[in-house]
Amino acid sequence: MILGYVGTLFSVPPSTASPIWPPAGLALAVMLVYGKPVLPGLVLGNLLLNFYSFLDFSSPESMQPALIAAAIITSLGLCLQASLGAYLINHFLGKQNPLIKDSKIIYFFLLAAPISSVVSATIGIASIFFQGYISVEEVLISWLIWWTGDCIGVIIFTPIILAFIAKPKKIWKVRRKLVSYPLLIMFILVAVLFQYNQQQESNRVAAVFERQVNKFHFMFNSEILHHVEINQVLKGYFDSSQYITEKEFDIFTRPFLDKKHNIQALEWISYITAEQRQQFESAAHGNLIMREPNQQNQMVPVTERAEYYPITYVQPMQKNQRAIGFDVGVNSIALKALMAAKVSGETVITESLQLVQDFERKTGFVLYSPVYYKASDAGDRAKNLKGYAAMVFRIDDEVQKIILDFPDVQLFIKIQDRGSKLYSNYLQTKITDLNLLSLQMTKQIQVANRIWTIIYQPSADFYLQQLSWTTWWLFLGGFAFTSLMSMGLLMLSGRTLRTEELVRSRTQDLAESEERWQFALKGNRQGVWDWNVLSSEVFFSTSWKAMLGYAEQEVGNSADDWYKRLHPDDKEQAYAKLEIYFNKGTSTYENEQRMLCRDGSYKWVVGRGMVVAWTDDQKPLRMIGTMTDITEQRQTEEALRRAQKMDAVGQLTGGIAHDFNNILNIILGNAELLSMTLNMDEKARKRLNTITKSAERAASLTKQLLSFTRNKAVKVTRTNINTVLLEMGSMINRSVTPEVEVEHLFAEDLWFTEIDQGDFEDVVLNLIINARDAMAGSGELVLETENHTLDAKYCASHPGVQAGDYVQLTVSDNGEGIAAEQLEHIFEPFFTTKPQGKGTGLGLSMAFGFCQRSKGYINVYSELGIGTTFRINLPRAKRLEQNPEQTNIQTEPLPEGNETILVVDDEEDLLEILRVSLEGQGYTVVMANNAKQALEQLVKEPKIDLLFTDVVMPGGINGFQLAEQAKAKYPDLKILIASGFTQKVAADDNQLYLNANLLSKPYSQAEVIRRMRVLLDSTS
Repeated sequence: MILGYVGTLFSVPPSTASPIWPPAGLALAVMLVYGKPVLPGLVLGNLLLNFYSFLDFSSPESMQPALIAAAIITSLGLCLQASLGAYLINHFLGKQNPLIKDSKIIYFFLLAAPISSVVSATIGIASIFFQGYISVEEVLISWLIWWTGDCIGVIIFTPIILAFIAKPKKIWKVRRKLVSYPLLIMFILVAVLFQYNQQQESNRVAAVFERQVNKFHFMFNSEILHHVEINQVLKGYFDSSQYITEKEFDIFTRPFLDKKHNIQALEWISYITAEQRQQFESAAHGNLIMREPNQQNQMVPVTERAEYYPITYVQPMQKNQRAIGFDVGVNSIALKALMAAKVSGETVITESLQLVQDFERKTGFVLYSPVYYKASDAGDRAKNLKGYAAMVFRIDDEVQKIILDFPDVQLFIKIQDRGSKLYSNYLQTKITDLNLLSLQMTKQIQVANRIWTIIYQPSADFYLQQLSWTTWWLFLGGFAFTSLMSMGLLMLSGRTLRTEELVRSRTQDLAESEERWQFALKGNRQGVWDWNVLSSEVFFSTSWKAMLGYAEQEVGNSADDWYKRLHPDDKEQAYAKLEIYFNKGTSTYENEQRMLCRDGSYKWVVGRGMVVAWTDDQKPLRMIGTMTDITEQRQTEEALRRAQKMDAVGQLTGGIAHDFNNILNIILGNAELLSMTLNMDEKARKRLNTITKSAERAASLTKQLLSFTRNKAVKVTRTNINTVLLEMGSMINRSVTPEVEVEHLFAEDLWFTEIDQGDFEDVVLNLIINARDAMAGSGELVLETENHTLDAKYCASHPGVQAGDYVQLTVSDNGEGIAAEQLEHIFEPFFTTKPQGKGTGLGLSMAFGFCQRSKGYINVYSELGIGTTFRINLPRAKRLEQNPEQTNIQTEPLPEGNETILVVDDEEDLLEILRVSLEGQGYTVVMANNAKQALEQLVKEPKIDLLFTDVVMPGGINGFQLAEQAKAKYPDLKILIASGFTQKVAADDNQLYLNANLLSKPYSQAEVIRRMRVLLDSTS
């Protein structure tokens, strides 16, 4: 169909034969390669193509059986031609002959193609001749054009198509470049040249057509306007006289009729009421009787009605005698026009109607101009109506008169009134689709109260007279040259096939390498760019654009399109690195930068490139490179860096807290011993109490540090945080000012979570107090809970977060917000955004530590001037039962005992304090500085009842490990563990039972003694 469409572009009237018909070459090529099995497909394809060529499906007038028959016969002729051509080539040259030898190439071009092309031309021209579409004089030239078209189509397009489908494929594939592409280029050049010349010729023909249309339209419009003017004159005549006789009417109208203006009739139509009928018919009108036609079209007296519109006078009489007395009101079309004229007072023209004076089926038009007895307004016109001056004419008479007067006008004319056809001479020709140049003009004329539309097209005689053959001779000369080129290229390619085979092989290797390169880029999610440095033009690959979310057409080809998407903070660095590379400072260009995406976000990418061409003065000419998306990598690295930083801070603060706890333990222990052993006055005792309280305050501060570093919760229970928050309601309200509005948005079906409830309450209070301070005493505080599920995609960019179900607590305020540069430090110990003296900087670090040891996480979102939101996500509880509460330890009275206790700590002073305290209560004390000494003491003293050990100790064995080894050898041994820092050596799952007997540093001596007594008295 495509090749057929190309052929129809060059069709020549009147036979519409084309001097180049590519489908002929396609048909012969497929017959040579596939043989008879393709004949049904060829018949069907050519049938559709010829239907397209012969028929205009948008115009029912063109759907003539003769044209359909011509299309079918022509299709069969082309298939027969292809079969004959294939037979001649296969018989004389051999099947699947690659046309390598010069002799066989010459045979193909000079014998097979011209001989086989005779078939289609003869059958096709004979078909349209016998159908009457061309005359005898036109047969020869039409046959030559048809034969030439098929012959050139075979000579040019058969080698082109064979290069893609023929066997052996290796030989014909080489000819794609050597034969097919040059021939296509030659064909296109000749076709373009022809089209240019044809366009010039078409413009000239169109100008002639426009002149003829304007000439006819002017004459036709003038005639119609003249009819209206005559009718207006006739109206004025009746307006000026009270009564006009038939003779006077004849004398007045004769000059108009003598001038032969194609007037069918001039008439006077009286307006008669029912009361006036008898008087009208018997008055001075020659006893005129008003009549109307019956079913046999015989004139009979009119029936009774309220109003009559009889034709009283008519001229010329000899051909309008039948109209005298005819009541125009019986014709609905005429009556409609009469009423319109009567109401408007203006001249009105009827639609096309059958005239009473015509026995043949002809249509005419009547102009009615109302005449009144006296001038009156619109409301009184009907009362004063006298009659109508009328003019009758036919459009076909007007058109024929103009065509006879101007025989050089060769047009098809169609006149319409609001879509209704009034006149058309299209059917005067047998061929209705000869408008090869698609010339058409539409004009309008005003006829009284109606607007007529006139459509003009050139007739067949117009094309035969106007089209010049010069363009076609140039066309045929060009394709004759192209045909010789085709034969020469085939000969040349036949002699150089071995060389071309080598080129083909290397080209194939190069193509495979290109495929691998493209595949590698896609697999690595690389975007490619190619920069002409001098012209600033850049090629961005589709993957480069898609990486940033852009469609193909949304990114231009200029370096500015890259520059304007570069993050403002990265522009200086990117250009600096380019400058260094251009000055040979680095071997390649590489830079990490942020690029603007289509949705307004930025992505981190790494751009790499290399100059592949330099100018003579060593300036960069062309640079090629790639762009790789590293956003996810950067996010992961940033999150990991933050996690490592917090871990490092935790290690540091934990270590400090551990040593500080030991010091506080020594201070508190000595203070406690002093208070127990010395008799001091009130002043000294007051100072000792001050020392104790200060040490306890320091211990409280250390506890906050430890809550940041501890990764195991001490007392975990299955908790519904909605319940906890409701119980904390009064505490929360007291923590904020009355001007702060607290809103609760709690999920009704909130999941349970396993947490240390006391730690959770501390975290909530710290967040509430921070929000209160940020709102400067007034604002809105929102506490919201909900169930939340995190997927793997989210966790990939948040190291340390596990996918699964979480209970989420959101604490939001509309306070002053936190600056972006402070957000990454917000959870560090001692970092605070509050003024000096207003906060310790440990509240959020404690919250961070709580979330870590609860296997959850905390996030903060804040904007200056808008507010801050903290989101705490805690894992959904897996256990259904409630944890049993631990037994409360009695605090009174201080117990005594006689058991043997092994105390292990690396602080000598602390050991001494413990020894004094325990011995004072009756216990036997064995001391060790590390785990190794403790194990040795257990061997020496097998009667040891309880092991009291610190967690962090030198020597490579921590307190948990020591307890585990001691318990393995001495199952009945009671164990109490003291912890000042558990981040590095937290108990694993096999040591969780030891957490029940965990004592936090700093501790009082009384607390140690009570805990030991409880353990010694227990049976487990």
